[in-house]
Amino acid sequence: LLASPAEFQDLHGPPEPHVEIALHPPQGLHHSNPSEPWIYESDNATGSCLFFHPPAGPNTKEGPEGFDYAEYFRGKSRMWEMRVHMNFKNVPRDDEELFFGIELDQYVAMSQATKQAQKVVVAGIKQAIGGLYHSAGDDPDRTKEEVELPVCVLPLWAYDQFIVTPEGEEPPCLWDENFGDFGHKRYKRVAEYAEEIRELQRNLSIGPTYTFSFWGNSRFLDVINWMVIGLPI
Repeated sequence: LLASPAEFQDLHGPPEPHVEIALHPPQGLHHSNPSEPWIYESDNATGSCLFFHPPAGPNTKEGPEGFDYAEYFRGKSRMWEMRVHMNFKNVPRDDEELFFGIELDQYVAMSQATKQAQKVVVAGIKQAIGGLYHSAGDDPDRTKEEVELPVCVLPLWAYDQFIVTPEGEEPPCLWDENFGDFGHKRYKRVAEYAEEIRELQRNLSIGPTYTFSFWGNSRFLDVINWMVIGLPI
């Protein structure tokens, strides 16, 4: 699909390449490298989110309070990052597990070649990160029972960093220059981090602010050029 920025002026997105994100329930169309984090609310949680990458032009160079997206990624192998604040309204039951990811709103038919390429990509991501659940969804024309929508999710331990801020205290802002120094990180301590995540899930509660950051598979997924790079396949 080829289009000029003028055709989408009413969406208030930047003219240079960017990622567009829609949340559920619908809360408008959001884009990457925003000047302010997005605010979201669902039946189970409220919070804010920041999705960012090296800028593709001058309109996506700066984030909140002048946060320099280009400078942040200088010298890093990651190609994008997502940070999330979350305050629970309802916490998962003991028999439920928390996942994060994306879900499409309808089934998308694919050719056999596309399906095969998708399988190769998913297998590579599973090998690199682990824990991935992916489904192309059920074709509603061939399924009589309830259909599964296309979905791709990861368990909570796939987040690369988490921070717990007690109720009444101010959590670190999502663009804090020292953000990487806070909380618990997965890098080079996977087993220990997995246990910390299990402890976190056992103690999720209403009140604290939970902050998560994810960049683990970003070195494989160029979201601006829509390319898969260097997967261990």
